[in-house]
Amino acid sequence: MNKNRFIAHGYSLGNRVTGINEDVFRIDSETGIYVVSDGLGGHDRGVLASQMACSLIPQFAHSFSMETQATWPFEKQENLTLEENYVRLLLLKTNTKIVERARYDHVFENMGSSVLLLMTLADRFIVANVGNCRAYLYRKSDLFQLTQDDSLAEYKKIKPTHAHTNIPLQFMGKSDPLSIRSIDTKVPKVKDIYLLLSSGVLNALSDTEIHDHLNNVQKFETLSKTLVTAASQKTNAYDLTCLAVLFSG
Repeated sequence: MNKNRFIAHGYSLGNRVTGINEDVFRIDSETGIYVVSDGLGGHDRGVLASQMACSLIPQFAHSFSMETQATWPFEKQENLTLEENYVRLLLLKTNTKIVERARYDHVFENMGSSVLLLMTLADRFIVANVGNCRAYLYRKSDLFQLTQDDSLAEYKKIKPTHAHTNIPLQFMGKSDPLSIRSIDTKVPKVKDIYLLLSSGVLNALSDTEIHDHLNNVQKFETLSKTLVTAASQKTNAYDLTCLAVLFSG
């Protein structure tokens, strides 16, 4: 599967109350990596953690390979495939750097970021989540949730309608050991659309509303903006980000 067969468009809006956007997304076609990071810790701290996550994950993908697993700085988990362990490595390595940065400068203490990572491979893709972002698959007009939230709302089994109920229980920047509970491998089909959504969009829109907007979008290029705009019409107090990835076949 050629990585060029994946087409991606993202859109992000900052919090209109604070004027700050702690969300960041990254498209790295060379490594086949797509990331949405949703910062926490407030102002500069959340912004820096998000920026570091989106920058370091592709950077480490260039530095490490699955062929050199003997040099990996973390032990593999037996219940994961080699490729899933590779994605776990990228996340753990990035987490270490964010933790080190926070310890180096007390101004950035308690900074962190939820991270959603999609990595395409030869004949499949891997999706992983740390925190309260979420990935969906839109296939033949049906919407499927791909990742599990690691958040207070998920733990209490309630809908994440407010930020104070959707606090991430795991996040990048959390002191070791970081637990990555949501990581899975899927096989793409032609015209699949993968949605990577930050927590603000999830707080604003229900699954039914997301599905309805997807059904009404005419052009893939406008999909991310459509969902973010719809979320912004319901709230001005969240950062809102959508990264959509299309498998063109």
